[in-house]
Amino acid sequence: MSDLISRKNLIENLNKFAPEYYNALINDLIMKEPAAFDKEKVINELMIKATISEERMEFYAERGFTQNESLADGKARAYRSAIEIVEKGGIK
Repeated sequence: MSDLISRKNLIENLNKFAPEYYNALINDLIMKEPAAFDKEKVINELMIKATISEERMEFYAERGFTQNESLADGKARAYRSAIEIVEKGGIK
């Protein structure tokens, strides 16, 4: 299982307790670890899904399918909210 953690916080905390001559090694090892996910890729995927939902909403609105329009609007809003959460890093 992968956990999302702050590399910066981990380095700061380890450097507090490790002898000073290990700090560069700790920093290097941690920074070489791959990220659990690519924030920009996640945001891009969510934006694509939000755009598709918005296009579907317009499609349904033009044809008078109000129930489907509402569903598409709800999906688009959910994707936009998810984008905001990811951009903030999930932290308030």
